[in-house]
Amino acid sequence: VDDLISKVRREMYQLREPSLESVQEKLADAAAQICGDRLSRVEIAEFDIEPALGAQITAIATELLRNSVRHSGGSEIEILLSQVENHTYLEVRDNGEGGATLESSRLGLIGIKERTETLGGVFSCRSDSSGTRVAITL
Repeated sequence: VDDLISKVRREMYQLREPSLESVQEKLADAAAQICGDRLSRVEIAEFDIEPALGAQITAIATELLRNSVRHSGGSEIEILLSQVENHTYLEVRDNGEGGATLESSRLGLIGIKERTETLGGVFSCRSDSSGTRVAITL
């Protein structure tokens, strides 16, 4: 069933005028630009993403990457994007100081959590002395 749904989505998107740059390309470019030499891993799978959802994912990923650069103190930042059982999975992690919590967040993590939940997704954040990992599933 998941294969059939993916096939139908792919065909529907092909009927539309294609964008010049995919969400995945935008994310890879943004990650390189924001993180510079701290970007240690980019694992971005190619799959069809609805344009409206793609815009949300790009905004969330950009905020997470900026937070890592500004606040983590880490030397390595990773971004992963994949499709898992018809859901989009995004993860940004770093090897920084940790300490990122919803309680300590001004608006960044809180806004990302709220945006994720508004889209019907799941937000998770783990932050300790080995770094911070934020994952969303939509």
